[in-house]
Amino acid sequence: MITAVILAAGESKRMGLSKPLLKIGDKTFVRNIVDIYKRSLVEDVIVVSQPGEGDIEKELGGTGVSIVPNPEYRKGQLSSIITGINVAEKSHADAVFIHPVDHPDINESVINKLVERYRRDMALIVVPKY
Repeated sequence: MITAVILAAGESKRMGLSKPLLKIGDKTFVRNIVDIYKRSLVEDVIVVSQPGEGDIEKELGGTGVSIVPNPEYRKGQLSSIITGINVAEKSHADAVFIHPVDHPDINESVINKLVERYRRDMALIVVPKY
């Protein structure tokens, strides 16, 4: 199983606004990313958020994604990566996409090519190049 871990637990200090809830077109960053992964070959999506982040839960209600709180989000992005990977491992993920929420402009075909490349080569790391 291939899982996407979306990192949405940051404090957005420099931005001053919640990055996951910023808009790209008519969707929020986090919803846009989730929707693209849900249409891709990725089988599971985990969103790592701050504890008690009701706005993200409300935004993603009905999407079937797992929203996982990172109680140590103040320690930085690595703590969210660890939180997401731990949950993915318990769900028996074979591979994980790590996706920061502040990169909402993604392409489903690129995701699918990465999945296909992983499945073909079973590489430890697959990185897109442009």
